[in-house]
Amino acid sequence: MKVNIPFRFSGLPLISIKNFFNISKHKEDLLNEILEQMNNGGRQFKLKSNKVLSKVYQNFLEYSQNRFGKLDIIKEPEMWALCTNKDNWKSVVHNHIETSTINAVYYLNIPQIDYKNVGDIKLLHENKWYNYMPSENELIIFPNYLTHDTEYNKTDDFRVSINMEIKCNNDIVWNLWSIMIK
Repeated sequence: MKVNIPFRFSGLPLISIKNFFNISKHKEDLLNEILEQMNNGGRQFKLKSNKVLSKVYQNFLEYSQNRFGKLDIIKEPEMWALCTNKDNWKSVVHNHIETSTINAVYYLNIPQIDYKNVGDIKLLHENKWYNYMPSENELIIFPNYLTHDTEYNKTDDFRVSINMEIKCNNDIVWNLWSIMIK
């Protein structure tokens, strides 16, 4: 099922924030740095921290604390990159139950075909798969138990997403009401 409405109206337990971080003046440098790291680590790898990535993570953490309250964090921040294109892709259905409480994906680069974005994220909710096409500079926040995957990107250009995790002792409420009211 293709989701063309904002997530908050789809019933999926997640938050979508368009234009999350103004990265425009740093995008090319960051993209080149990540793609260089990819050459040493494969299509999915733990990112080396830098000033821009630290700011993106800090904004995610601050947003999460504003949304869910003070977080009792029990694990150092981790950021992972996933870089896929037509020659560098493998589908891996997964969740983050073991590694996080709050999970987020920041979309740094989204390829296009005929002026349309490609590389949907697929989300499994209540035994139904939903596809959503993110935008560049969009952050999606969701619970660790939400199973997800990516669609094949049939371009030469890389779809670059950055996974960020918060592992905490807090019980996070992921119902639709709690996501919409704050």
